[in-house]
Amino acid sequence: MTGTRLGEASLAWLCHPVTVVATFILLINDHVLKAAAPGLVTGKLSDVAGLVAAPALVAFVAGLVAPRLPGHAGALGALGLTGLAFAAVKATSAGAAAASATWSLVRAGSVIRADRTDLLTLPALALAWWAYHLSRREPAPERLVRAVRLAVVLPLVTLAVAATSAAAYPTANRVMVRDGVLLAAGGETFQVGGRYVHVIATTDGRTWRVATEAEQQALNMSTPSTMACAGTECFRIVEGAMRVEQSVDGGATWATAWSLSEGRRRFLARAYPEPATGPFVSVAVAALPRPGGSVVAVANGRDGLLVRDGSGQWRRVGFPVPVEAPAGYRASPVPALTERGARLASEYLVAMLTIAVAVGFGLLGGGRPGRWLLAIPVGLTVGLAMVLFAGASVFLGMPALGIVVVNALLIVAGVAAYALGGGAHVARAAVVLLLGAGTVMVAMQPMIGWSAGSPDDHTTAARLAVLLGGIGMVATIAVGQLTRLAWPRPRSDLVATLRE
Repeated sequence: MTGTRLGEASLAWLCHPVTVVATFILLINDHVLKAAAPGLVTGKLSDVAGLVAAPALVAFVAGLVAPRLPGHAGALGALGLTGLAFAAVKATSAGAAAASATWSLVRAGSVIRADRTDLLTLPALALAWWAYHLSRREPAPERLVRAVRLAVVLPLVTLAVAATSAAAYPTANRVMVRDGVLLAAGGETFQVGGRYVHVIATTDGRTWRVATEAEQQALNMSTPSTMACAGTECFRIVEGAMRVEQSVDGGATWATAWSLSEGRRRFLARAYPEPATGPFVSVAVAALPRPGGSVVAVANGRDGLLVRDGSGQWRRVGFPVPVEAPAGYRASPVPALTERGARLASEYLVAMLTIAVAVGFGLLGGGRPGRWLLAIPVGLTVGLAMVLFAGASVFLGMPALGIVVVNALLIVAGVAAYALGGGAHVARAAVVLLLGAGTVMVAMQPMIGWSAGSPDDHTTAARLAVLLGGIGMVATIAVGQLTRLAWPRPRSDLVATLRE
């Protein structure tokens, strides 16, 4: 590129495809893959992608402060600062604590944990340096293209780099019976009579009180039990699932007393922040003999308590509030197991990003090579607008009328900016964009059905959505390319007109 100052060089670096791809990987990994498959691979993938994207963002911020600083020196400084900060946070508890406190100002409850094995990902900075060198070789884009790239890429990179480890959340992890009282722990800690309490007690499964100090100490020292009996009636949990089995003959035979399917368990996890932290499984059970029927409590991890009262009815009660709780203390509502169109943010994100790329390729071929990138934000906008027809009022938490008005204005503005800017004929742009938006709407129908419980299996719904989305992508690209001859790009675009 022609510019060698940091202000211009950092913008090209930030918007280079290597940085943009790393940003998308970071977003999808932190908000989709970590929830679906938490573990070593997804954890390290975030570190690698973050180390590729973060230096460009640091250089861009430095370029705003000192735009005339030499680009090469600024890039080296950004790489060094990113590497040193990452090493300090991952290698020391003080660094991790400082980073957690800093990010909590932006995102409440953020927790960044020290992990020296993450230092193995530091060579990813070489990819960032490579991206910087590649960005220097490209010709400087027009001012309009630079502005659009910046408006789209900067928020995405900032959002992706701001992703942090999960905060601590209430988790039901222990239940036991002591002296004719059923005890449970794992909810919020609150203060009663100058004493901090996190254990509650009940004798009927309906009304809860604060545990005594002796009861709280006994439960804290106990080992979670996976089976409990009250006479000849026994209950046990199934490892790795939210399921309780019951035996009425002392454990000779067993039958399912209560369970959640894998599909509903996965949907339930999405109702909670940071679902990857888990667990969403049954971890302990206790049974209290009572006249007329045993009272049973099951610790179901993040979902709280599952309780069976004396009548034999099972209820998910979350984290019950004891009668002595401080004024204003309220229990969180227990999330529903089915809710049409809800908790599909990850699927909507993936669908819109994918279709946006298809829209971009569909409009490719009209003018200078960089212009088709303008179709990506337009495709995202149209995809977001179509969310309205697939249950967006629940997903976005906005009134339906507001979604219609806001997104209609965004669609009109996006199509006009791209088409009149010389990217494509306005009719061609409109057809391709609407086809891409329709693909999002159709491809999301299986996932919307999954959220409502039919189909119950997430994998089945996802495969059908991918099939429908793939057909729509091919159609979007094909129609866009086939209409190039019918609706060629205008000879004089808006930029040329304004210059004249």
